Amino acid sequence: MSQIPEDQLAEFLSRYRIGGQQVTAEEARAAADRILTETNLPAAELAARGCRQLTVVHGDLDSAEAEAAVRQLWSWGDRHPGAISRTTGTNDTTSWLFAPPDAEAHLAALEAVAREHNPGWWKIHRAP
Repeated sequence: MSQIPEDQLAEFLSRYRIGGQQVTAEEARAAADRILTETNLPAAELAARGCRQLTVVHGDLDSAEAEAAVRQLWSWGDRHPGAISRTTGTNDTTSWLFAPPDAEAHLAALEAVAREHNPGWWKIHRAP
């Protein structure tokens, strides 16, 4: 997966509101820096910092049913700006990284969505 330039990520994050307030440019840059730093850390270091990760091995999207099920997961992630997702392999595995303070709650919510839409062959697991 290619790295997103920090300024591009900061511009994207600046569109969000927290508690009804627009995120400032400085807050967006700080968040972009933290996101890019944390996505490159080993799993043990992420866990020590309170981050949580969910991985779903969903297989290739070779049918309308498979694509619809995976799109439910992806759309959930799109609605949660705190979720950082990455699809790897040949589009057959997607992982989400959640940062504190609500990392555990967001992970549990997405895990429930994954289990609800699992057509039976997905492998769903939390990072240790």
